Amino acid sequence: MTDQTRYTACLHSLLRQALADIPTQLRGDIYAVSLYFHCEDDDDRYPCVSFSYNTESRCRKQAVQASSPAEARWNYAYWLQEDAPAWRIIGGENDADLAAWFAASPHYYGEEENQAAFEDDDDEAFPTVSAQGDTFRAEFVEAVIAAVQKLFAENAVADTFGSNIPVLVHELEYYDLPNGWTKRANPPGVADEFLAWAQNGGYDDENEDED
Repeated sequence: MTDQTRYTACLHSLLRQALADIPTQLRGDIYAVSLYFHCEDDDDRYPCVSFSYNTESRCRKQAVQASSPAEARWNYAYWLQEDAPAWRIIGGENDADLAAWFAASPHYYGEEENQAAFEDDDDEAFPTVSAQGDTFRAEFVEAVIAAVQKLFAENAVADTFGSNIPVLVHELEYYDLPNGWTKRANPPGVADEFLAWAQNGGYDDENEDED
């Protein structure tokens, strides 16, 4: 078992627990799960996802604030985020399993290299450290996608919500790379409504025509 495969198993377990911790009375109102990818402290050594979800009730309330019903439904800015019961950070600076994976990876760099590249403006260190961070971050996302695929394969999503709903693996902007993460993580067709919106850059065709 590779270090990445081992960490994928950890992610899978943590995501299963996060689903289990969603209050039962809320589950019928939830239409999508969010795994918002970012790096804690903007440090590529600490990639993570914020686990949350959104509800039909929240969507209806936010519709008056958004430019369209679709924006209220799919733009993370209008979601529950940290207000969602069971919200949590998975990965990041305090994840010992992530730290062990990074330490064993060929992309590892320590605090001295990080400081040289990003704080001391070392022109020699920056390209190498930046590339190592980019690669490790991408491998983390691959682990997230694999963990989500396994959740769907074992019916954990359908068992939680009564049917499969989209699990969005995303950033704060909607463009081809993160849209592709969601497309790969979900079974065919499950995330189509989100992807149709996101592939237009997070704009509705109707609103775009009005601009």
